[in-house]
Amino acid sequence: MNKTQEPIEVEVIVKEDYTSSEKKNIQTQRKNAIAALGYVFFLIPMIVDFNDKFYRFHANQSLVLLIYLAIVSSFSIIPILGWFFVILGWILGVFFFFFGVISAYTGNMWRIPIIGVFDLIDSDKNQ
Repeated sequence: MNKTQEPIEVEVIVKEDYTSSEKKNIQTQRKNAIAALGYVFFLIPMIVDFNDKFYRFHANQSLVLLIYLAIVSSFSIIPILGWFFVILGWILGVFFFFFGVISAYTGNMWRIPIIGVFDLIDSDKNQ
């Protein structure tokens, strides 16, 4: 038996005209998403807009987190005690990572606990 299937019709609704508040909301969501991506690679927000205080803040937090993880990883050369320290440090680092991503994605400028006090990239630069 050979059955032929009828094509399924799908209606796509595209909204072309956005209100100014909707446009602003979309821009804010994009900005937050780019800042959150900065925690994966800290240069992304800097490449998008170096002069934006929000982007520089989260790029700085991401860079500090990267340096923290590099320092923690260097303790792996010490047998047993160093390995234990590295595991705990990375667990804390994963917590810091998610804290930073959530902070950026929600549009907040919360500093990462403990390590976030360092300003390697000046986020207070005048816009």
